Amino acid sequence: MDYDNFYIQNVGLIWEIIKLYEGEVFKTKIGVPFTYKAYTDYIIINETNQTIKKEYFKLACRFMPDLELKNIQKITRGPQYIYAILTSNKIKSNIENLEGSN
Repeated sequence: MDYDNFYIQNVGLIWEIIKLYEGEVFKTKIGVPFTYKAYTDYIIINETNQTIKKEYFKLACRFMPDLELKNIQKITRGPQYIYAILTSNKIKSNIENLEGSN
């Protein structure tokens, strides 16, 4: 399977999965807990009021499934949150279920 194509082609479904987990606690790579509120095209990190666009998650999907924080630090806003969300077991397990259904 071409993972790059899978993640980019399914970014809309991945975004829907992200929206399902709004309000759940996630942790950054250094262990800082946070929650978010999800909207149509962006999320807001509740603890910082930072807005992160869906487009930044799409950029990060180019590096999936082997996403590293350093890959997205210069091309996205809120990379620590994007990384934490996309690499969390909550989100990854749902993405793996998507992969299995394709």
